[in-house]
Amino acid sequence: FEALFSVPSKQFICRSIEGNTYLPAPCTSNKMIADSFSERDEVSTDRHSDGAKNTIRASSFGEGTTSTRQKKGDGILDTGNTDTVLDYITNGCATNGCSAWMTPKEVVIKVLAFANPTLSVACDVASEEIPLPNTPGFICVGRVMTQLPNFCDIQMDDRVMCILPEAEQGHTELYAKLPFHALIKVATELNAWSQIALVVTYLPALQALQSCPFTMKNKKVLVIGGVGPVCQALVKLANYHGARRVFVPVQKKHRDLIRSLGAKTLGPTHTDWGPDMIGELDIVVDAIGENNFVTSKAALKKHGHLVCIGCSAIDSRDKNSVMTTITKKMVEMRLKSSHRTTLYSILPSWTKDRESFVQDFEYLSNLLSSGEIRPIAKRVTIEDYRSTAAKSTTLGGIVICDPFLE
Repeated sequence: FEALFSVPSKQFICRSIEGNTYLPAPCTSNKMIADSFSERDEVSTDRHSDGAKNTIRASSFGEGTTSTRQKKGDGILDTGNTDTVLDYITNGCATNGCSAWMTPKEVVIKVLAFANPTLSVACDVASEEIPLPNTPGFICVGRVMTQLPNFCDIQMDDRVMCILPEAEQGHTELYAKLPFHALIKVATELNAWSQIALVVTYLPALQALQSCPFTMKNKKVLVIGGVGPVCQALVKLANYHGARRVFVPVQKKHRDLIRSLGAKTLGPTHTDWGPDMIGELDIVVDAIGENNFVTSKAALKKHGHLVCIGCSAIDSRDKNSVMTTITKKMVEMRLKSSHRTTLYSILPSWTKDRESFVQDFEYLSNLLSSGEIRPIAKRVTIEDYRSTAAKSTTLGGIVICDPFLE
């Protein structure tokens, strides 16, 4: 067991769009600890097979998650069939069948802000769809209320973020019991709701630009997605990292907004901007997929790169139609066959490359702290969130509930 307690300190060196490094910050890798103990837990319960490292995080993401809610009348918090919030706070992970030799499976947090992006969908053929494909269904920031073993890099009273693929409905307003492996520690200097806004806007924008095989400096970039929140973030980050020129096809009523972000506006459809842009662009980031991405790819230079982050033009059609499904699958296969095209979505980054996800989030947090970027989201009160009026919109962004907003 000595190896379990001798996890070395790791120096985080993040990837930058300019090709430089940034954000050196010594810390212990939460993934290394969680994977080590999750794997040992599987061995002890005969859940492994053929010697493969099927950790709890990989095999049961979100499994067994139960959120807390406050009962009306007696004010007692219910966290499931047997456990209570009081048990978790006073006894720590022991109430969950864990010993001091294993990381806890679930942790109680006091909710500071949360969002269920997939519960409010907006799909417009002229803009990016809200949310983008493979966006997490539940994102929460809160304060840990559970006493945890000393070897965990997350401790009681720390601020953490939880990301789950499926939406959590109706039980996240006061407290939540969440899987330990789905938590990361976050800074307390920023507002909790703005940290969620980074995850649903700037982080996918940053990673989409990073997926190109070259730096952003002095490149001509086309962002196809109208005034959607991720596309606004793309314009801001492309300019910040030295793009020569950023172009955005947009409707006339939104031209002033796009120009204020530092981009040049084009006509809204591919027939408007296509003839003038064929073979002129280094990077095209497309969230619409108009004309099945044919014009977007034709606009690239010889060594240019296309990044597909959505396909609202296809998704806005009848989703129950067999032809729509076949068309979407064929377009996806064609795009994947090209080495000059990347199909990006945020959820695989969280589930398969947690370390890069955390590094990029830390980098964006620094930009937010320094005032270089601002949150792009719709912040609402708990009362507004409960009402049907609190819906995500293309211009306002994804709804984020701040329980302490009055």
